Amino acid sequence: MTMPTWREWLFSAKALLAALLALYIALAIPLDNPYWAMASVYVVSHPLSGATRSKALYRALGTLLGAAASVAIIPTFAQQPLMMSLAMSAWIGALLFLSLLDRTPRSYIFMLAAYTVPLISLSEVNHPATLFDVALARSEEILLGIVCASLVNAVVFPSRIAPILGARMDRLLADGREVAARLLASKALDAADQATLNRLLVDVMGLDGMIVQLSYDSSSHLPARHARDFRARMAMLIPQLVSLGDALQAMRRELPQPLPELAEYLQQVALWIDGSALQVSGRQLQERSRQLEVWLADEHPRQALAIESALRQLRALIDLWQDSIDLRQSFADGHPERSPVLHYRVEQLVGGPRYYDHGLLAFSAASVALGVFLL
Repeated sequence: MTMPTWREWLFSAKALLAALLALYIALAIPLDNPYWAMASVYVVSHPLSGATRSKALYRALGTLLGAAASVAIIPTFAQQPLMMSLAMSAWIGALLFLSLLDRTPRSYIFMLAAYTVPLISLSEVNHPATLFDVALARSEEILLGIVCASLVNAVVFPSRIAPILGARMDRLLADGREVAARLLASKALDAADQATLNRLLVDVMGLDGMIVQLSYDSSSHLPARHARDFRARMAMLIPQLVSLGDALQAMRRELPQPLPELAEYLQQVALWIDGSALQVSGRQLQERSRQLEVWLADEHPRQALAIESALRQLRALIDLWQDSIDLRQSFADGHPERSPVLHYRVEQLVGGPRYYDHGLLAFSAASVALGVFLL
């Protein structure tokens, strides 16, 4: 069992402070159920200020929408229990389906609008005349908790998401350097390298949620576009490294003996990726690669195709790595006067349409709606 870190202690203390503040205000007003305000604080709280702000905003909107739906559905079908159950189930199923379609924090609006209806309505289904007062009180209690959580998180040691995202970027680059160094040192990837690639893939996928929350971090004006471009290129780093490894292995098998010029060039590229060869630029390495390709093809015509394939993959890696470094620097700079010139083209990965299994999403939403109807 590991002890919590100081960040976890700080988050716990801030959540407790916000909960006590919400409870105090709810008791002082007083509200009917002060514990709802206290519970709402823990529902919307998040270690990152931007994530708390987005959850608070969309939970508030979802709560108001759900309360309005409760006031519209319950009195209308108060004398028709079957129609009331059908209307409530249809509302929940439709809103949950919309929440599953939206993979941004905005989905919280639809999810809360769906679940707020039964939370408010089921306790007052036999007293429709008092439903409006209950919905209003419940909304006040939830909104009070949301406001307290957002206020405390924004004032008391706010946690910006940009430095954490920057640290994740640095870790991705470090993992990429480790694998690239082994490939360029004439070594095949072993189990440890495969584990590094798997960790790299998991970390790349983990950037998505942080990049989405970046726009809600009011203390940060960093361009999210640079973060998305960086994420796209780091996602391409894994297949690019694998392709380069295969091409290098094929070339080494066909060559009768190791070529000192090629080994020296690969070592130079490895030092450049590691950051040790500061006097060499990516453009110079690209030019040297083309010159080496022409010379080696003339010297070894039978292995020309393998040499060309390996050096072409190496040039792609250089472009990819140069873009990643430039985007990381642009992200750290905040608002650079101009965006970096990118060489590795991955437009199809940036902002492209995502795949949705509409059948599975509809089945998931319909299952919940059917469960509510049967209850």
